[in-house]
Amino acid sequence: PSRWSNIARRPGDEIAGAVIIGLCTMLFGTMLAYWIDAIITQSRERHELIQQLETTRTELAAAERQGGILEERERLAADIHDTLAQGFTSIVMLAQAVQAELGTDPAEAARHVELIRNTARENLADARNIDGALGNTDR
Repeated sequence: PSRWSNIARRPGDEIAGAVIIGLCTMLFGTMLAYWIDAIITQSRERHELIQQLETTRTELAAAERQGGILEERERLAADIHDTLAQGFTSIVMLAQAVQAELGTDPAEAARHVELIRNTARENLADARNIDGALGNTDR
């Protein structure tokens, strides 16, 4: 018989082997439990990060929409100023010219009245175009 077979047969060796196997099993089980706990914790953290990312994306989309709305309002305000305000200014200036010409040059006054009429028509068309651009076509 070999030397090792005699060692395994000593009294108490079986108990020591069972204790060692039990301790190894407990150690492995404890390590496995810590590993599983770490995975669960990491999964929860990832879930929270994904929720934060989705919330941030929603907020960003809302902010971009709001920014687009503000840009469109600024563009419309500029359009209104550039078209309607300038047209009305022209009408006022032409009316002042008509008033000055009424007693001295009726033909020129009549020409200016016609310009007033045309400018007012153009402004009305511009106002309708702006209103249509806003989606108010039912008015």
